[in-house]
Amino acid sequence: MSDMESQMPPLILECESLYITLNGLENDETRFHWRFYLWKDLAAKSDGIGKYFHATDRNSPHKFSYEDTRNSDIQGAIRLRVALKIAIVTPAHWDGLGELLSRVPMHASTTCRTWGLEALKVLDEEGIAKLKNDGIKSIERECLKYARIGERIIEKSNHCKF
Repeated sequence: MSDMESQMPPLILECESLYITLNGLENDETRFHWRFYLWKDLAAKSDGIGKYFHATDRNSPHKFSYEDTRNSDIQGAIRLRVALKIAIVTPAHWDGLGELLSRVPMHASTTCRTWGLEALKVLDEEGIAKLKNDGIKSIERECLKYARIGERIIEKSNHCKF
């Protein structure tokens, strides 16, 4: 564990919860990579206790594609700025979540942020996330507000119904 990691406060996530996470970019901490993170629970060891879902241009710069990856240790995300809880996801919906998010459309102008906001709309339409009025724009502003503080913040969105 690096000195930086040992100085970070532990992240306390709620089980069976879906978060939008923003990580500072390595070359520009004022810009962020947007992802979803599903924190299952400690008993879900067969396929990991956490999973990221996001649009990435890692394999092809400036051309985003969908990716999901198991990640049981969000603690190691040293660039994490915010984890904003947006939904409760029961075990019955865990497997289908990746399939649903993989169908969110990608366009030439897609970025991780625009894909995440489109995915949020799909999650609301499917009843997984229950957004309040103007929820998508409000959640975007909420994420950016917390991310710009510069500390690791975990919050429950004020623009979702739980």
